[in-house]
Amino acid sequence: MAEPRTFFEVSIAQAKITYSIEICVDALDECGEGTARALVADFERLVSRTTSRGPNSLNLCFSCRHYPILALECGRSIYVEKENHQNIRTYVGAQFERGISKSSEAQKLREEIVERASGVFQWVFLVIPKVLKLHQQGRNMNAIRKSIRQIPSELSNLYRSLLEDIPNDERPQSLLLMQ
Repeated sequence: MAEPRTFFEVSIAQAKITYSIEICVDALDECGEGTARALVADFERLVSRTTSRGPNSLNLCFSCRHYPILALECGRSIYVEKENHQNIRTYVGAQFERGISKSSEAQKLREEIVERASGVFQWVFLVIPKVLKLHQQGRNMNAIRKSIRQIPSELSNLYRSLLEDIPNDERPQSLLLMQ
């Protein structure tokens, strides 16, 4: 029996005779640097080997957070974190309309959140509930801004912080949920 990689390559080449193929690889950054590099190299080899086989196209799309260790030999790169500031601004505005005043201090807080997000929508999605909770608890805008500044800007550090904040008595249930 052929190795799965060889079977995959042969299948793609065969299918490409009749069909155009699009392969999407989502969350490439989640598999670790070594595996990500190997996958990209494997797919680049696949594209180069199958280009001349069959009349139809083979297109690849990798989605991942900005991962500077991946340099594609061909193709285009779109850095979503550079393109989605308006979407983040819109989302933050909509969330603020649900529960935070429209004062100039609130506007400064909105802008600070958008800026601190550095184009990472997930960061905003995780931080906004905390902002709304602090506001509902009666904290003033300066206290909320100070709290926001203490939240890690790096997404992996934010995840770590959120996990560390789980109360000890809730950790067994949380572990089960994550498993």
